Amino acid sequence: MGRISSLLRTSGCPHRFSWPRRLGNGEHYQVCLDCGAEYAYDWQSLRRTRKLTAKSRAAAEAPLRRRHWHPRSRRIKCSIAAELRITGSTTSLHATVLNISESGLAFQTQTLLETGDVVSLTFDMPEELAGRNHSRVLCEVRVVRQQEPFTVSAAILACSQVPAVAL
Repeated sequence: MGRISSLLRTSGCPHRFSWPRRLGNGEHYQVCLDCGAEYAYDWQSLRRTRKLTAKSRAAAEAPLRRRHWHPRSRRIKCSIAAELRITGSTTSLHATVLNISESGLAFQTQTLLETGDVVSLTFDMPEELAGRNHSRVLCEVRVVRQQEPFTVSAAILACSQVPAVAL
């Protein structure tokens, strides 16, 4: 009975792994996208070989000293109408928020924007992120890249709730 119970015990994480990455010493490793656990990876056998410890990771990183990798934030897909204002302008333009995470968002607009532009978007935050319906927010974002002619990826610089207007 003891063996069966030990087989049923799990670490609590299903371990979904990233593409193999390279350490400073040339060795490869994979990172769990859910919990961040790191495992050495062997390209010859195409398998993970051992869990990396802080000590083994520090020794392997010594030549390069790269930043520690963190899993990407979950993105929530949506299609939310938004009001877009380019910093310094009083003109409101139409935009559609396509997805949002805790650090960035993607949106479509008929206005050509340049990488580095700072714009403001006003829209209703999805309930999954705000925790309630009809949470109107004003987000100041910096354009990171333009993926298609009018699809923009942006990093969120600041975000605040817009007070409800009494009718």
